[in-house]
Amino acid sequence: MQSQIYKIDETQIDTLVKRLALKNIIILLLVMVFVVGSQYLTRKESDIQRLLMSQLFIIPILFLPIYLASKRVKKSYKTQQIMLSDAGVESKAEMMPYKNISWDNLIINEKPNGTINLYDKSISAFSRKMNGRGWIIIHPEILNREQLLTELLKYQRN
Repeated sequence: MQSQIYKIDETQIDTLVKRLALKNIIILLLVMVFVVGSQYLTRKESDIQRLLMSQLFIIPILFLPIYLASKRVKKSYKTQQIMLSDAGVESKAEMMPYKNISWDNLIINEKPNGTINLYDKSISAFSRKMNGRGWIIIHPEILNREQLLTELLKYQRN
């Protein structure tokens, strides 16, 4: 098999970064609602104004890391390469760990949103989720997505 390289469509990187940032913002907002709600229920009437005023300063401080991280994520995805070779599937990108999965251990999971998850069946699901080893995420913004999926299914060994 000749090595094949797939990259993210550079015209869609902004869409990808916005989608990932929105996911993090939703999680952050849920945590904030829980924290503020629990503090609101335990405070006295006079402390509520101070609580609300402090939240006005905390909110921008919490959203700043998401903004800064989105710039780094954009740079990383511009350099991401998914490579198919005789050994298996590899994922490389600037500021991201190198990941590879051999064809013998490959599990393909296509999600309804277009994301393709590649799992290494020799690594437990818990370890994959906790440290990311044995798990390659291919976002729908990748160029030649259908061709990539066809190649993955062709070489996957059960």
